[in-house]
Amino acid sequence: MSQKANPTLIGGFVLGGIILVVVALAMFGGGRYFTEKVTYVAFFDEPLSGLSVGASVNFRGVKVGEVRDIQVLVAEDLSVRIPVYLRLQRGRLREAGGAVVSEGDILNRLIEQGLRAQLEVASYVTGQIQIQLDFDPETPAVYSKSPLDVPEMPTIPSSLAQIRETLASLSFDELLASAQQVLTNLNKLMNSPDLAESLSG
Repeated sequence: MSQKANPTLIGGFVLGGIILVVVALAMFGGGRYFTEKVTYVAFFDEPLSGLSVGASVNFRGVKVGEVRDIQVLVAEDLSVRIPVYLRLQRGRLREAGGAVVSEGDILNRLIEQGLRAQLEVASYVTGQIQIQLDFDPETPAVYSKSPLDVPEMPTIPSSLAQIRETLASLSFDELLASAQQVLTNLNKLMNSPDLAESLSG
């Protein structure tokens, strides 16, 4: 005759197994299963080569999240938009009193104060790109009016894109005239009697 199983012993094994699973997730998962996160979407009007899923999202150099997904959306008029989904850890941003950031609260207030997302080179060797969050209150918050059911983080051009825009706004004739003016002024300076006298003295 077989011995009847002890319910208390079985319950102990089940409870112990659950505890081991929880401890393993906390240790090997880096706590990511217990970290509350909020998702924002950003649209950048420049090439995204070098940006990949998992890239860091930093606030003034401090990692506060990562790129969760990058998609390509084709509209009915065949225009293309590339939404970049940012997964931010709420616990990384806190109120001065210690309160954890809540969705639609502190981040939205920071956006109103000028918080913007910007592409940034993470490594010039590998060409990897990351996203930097910082304040630029002089730049208006421009939204894409996308139908995506995700709050949007306004963006600003990267430093490289700003340089390209500045160069593109200058005509070749203006650059040539400026260079000729510099050379003319330099020639006048080099042939100046005052300069020759000061060098000989």
